[in-house]
Amino acid sequence: MARLSTIGEALRSAREAQGKSLDEAAGATRIRSSYLEALEQEQFGELGGSVYAKGFLRSYAGYLGVDPAPLLEAYRAQERPDAPLFEHAPRAIGGLGTGRRGPNWLAVAIVCVSIILLVSLWGLLRPAPDPADAQPPFVSAPAPTTAGAAARTAPSTTARATPSGVTVTLRFTAASWTRVTADGRISFEGTPGANERRTFRAKRSLDLILGAPAGVRLTVNGRDLGVADRSGNIWRHSFTPGTRSLG
Repeated sequence: MARLSTIGEALRSAREAQGKSLDEAAGATRIRSSYLEALEQEQFGELGGSVYAKGFLRSYAGYLGVDPAPLLEAYRAQERPDAPLFEHAPRAIGGLGTGRRGPNWLAVAIVCVSIILLVSLWGLLRPAPDPADAQPPFVSAPAPTTAGAAARTAPSTTARATPSGVTVTLRFTAASWTRVTADGRISFEGTPGANERRTFRAKRSLDLILGAPAGVRLTVNGRDLGVADRSGNIWRHSFTPGTRSLG
């Protein structure tokens, strides 16, 4: 398919018409100026993949006041599919019966990787145990040996409650492309604007990707953890019911 040239031209024309520089746009969107320049030159391969390219494209277009829908449609029209995981697997497996001595290590590696992928997929898809089914631990108290021992009151102990699920609240101070995956399923993907607040919950784990993390403040399991990251890089993090910090 012929390479489309309308995406970069639309972004660059809108920016120049408003008299804004790439550095000004980078400061407002929290996206590196090199990424914005790559968008305007349609060098999408430098953006780390189609997911990030579409997120940056949506954020940049929104900042410039350009409707992102036709630009995303044009991007999808020229988007290349990812290369297959086992591109040379058929040729390697076909050589198993050629009579050559010694094990075919490539075929063994393919089998091992396949097993690992199946186990990982099962771990993501199997249902989480219902907390209501958990049995309370059995606690036995020794019988008092003397009357004096019976009169003494043992100090009471309170078991620490096990956290039930994970809750993450995002407060946006600037627009940031965001992707949230709860228990292996994508629950949100978009670019909330400044002053928006969104809350997400999961039973086992919640994975978060932010395109402009400096504009997002996190509250995890009721604890304010502050700004996600100020480096300007794409930020990823996984949260569980026991998460109490970003470390």
